[in-house]
Amino acid sequence: MESPSRSDDMINMFFACPNLVTYWQRVMEKVNTSLGTVVDFTDALCLLNNLKGNERIGAKKAQWLKVVLTMAKRVLLRHWMGEVFLPILNGSRTYQKLTLMKD
Repeated sequence: MESPSRSDDMINMFFACPNLVTYWQRVMEKVNTSLGTVVDFTDALCLLNNLKGNERIGAKKAQWLKVVLTMAKRVLLRHWMGEVFLPILNGSRTYQKLTLMKD
């Protein structure tokens, strides 16, 4: 059995790579700003949309959060091994629509 910290495993691809840690931190900063609350940043939340510990945000915001996190993962898949992720997320129409949807 190979080491779980291999550079080509799913955890590394979506979360553990140093560049992606920064990406997810920035995504969560945007989420927290948009929601006006602090959402606990965990790998289970970012990778699996597992809201355990974040139930206090309410059903509508939880749904919005799941959509945003899924979108963030799609950005990773589309631009994996590319340059910068966040400008794509910031300027997208989908992001703008999601910002309006959370209210």
